[in-house]
Amino acid sequence: MVEKWPEISFQEAKKIMMGSVIEIRKSGMGRASEIAGSVADKVGQTLFFAPKKPIDGIFTSTGFDLVEVPEFGSGIHTPVMLVDIKEVLAQRSDVLTTDLVRTLAVADQYPEKFARRYSEVYADAFAVQREWLGSAPAVAFDPRLNDEEHLRRELLGDAKYYSDVGFDDWQAAIDEYSQLSRSIPQRSRLKKLRPDTSEFLIMRHVMTVKHHESAQQTLGDKFFKADADERARITAMIYMGIALNASQSPMEN
Repeated sequence: MVEKWPEISFQEAKKIMMGSVIEIRKSGMGRASEIAGSVADKVGQTLFFAPKKPIDGIFTSTGFDLVEVPEFGSGIHTPVMLVDIKEVLAQRSDVLTTDLVRTLAVADQYPEKFARRYSEVYADAFAVQREWLGSAPAVAFDPRLNDEEHLRRELLGDAKYYSDVGFDDWQAAIDEYSQLSRSIPQRSRLKKLRPDTSEFLIMRHVMTVKHHESAQQTLGDKFFKADADERARITAMIYMGIALNASQSPMEN
């Protein structure tokens, strides 16, 4: 059963989060301070807060992802800072701030840099977090003490980790398939899909869990024992195929 929190608790957690963002911005501590300033300017304009749900696949007190926010309309995916209300309300401010630095470093990459593979997105975020932590005592999910790949898998979960795919992979899949297609309407749709970062990001967000489950059932070890580049190639081909079919006119054969 999903724990439900009253709106006042979410508003209180959001206020704490925003206070931490401002604290980081005012700290003057390198890239984290600059990023916090950049993100603060986006809040309420192109970036929003939302309470974290189990389905979001975020395992820390804060996170960032695209989320379908009902208030904005069905099918509209919005970049949000996800808040674990219980954790945010209970944590010490310094613990929350350390977690938030990583989240801000991910959020600030949206949309173009966020469209890279998660491995690249989080490598940049870990670098910002390491700089922020300096020689401070160890914390949970500490990038100074943990192997980055292991840490990224813990933070993302298996579905996002194994299906890690970036916009460059999406474009490579479209280029490869375009050379094989003899259908003029199909090649025209592929041409439109190729530069569409938004379509890719939504596809990646919506399909990751379904693709992971399907890969377990149909591809098995062939997929999960493949290297990261091969998994990204397979994933990009599948996402591209779904997007291509969705854009097909009912009149086409």
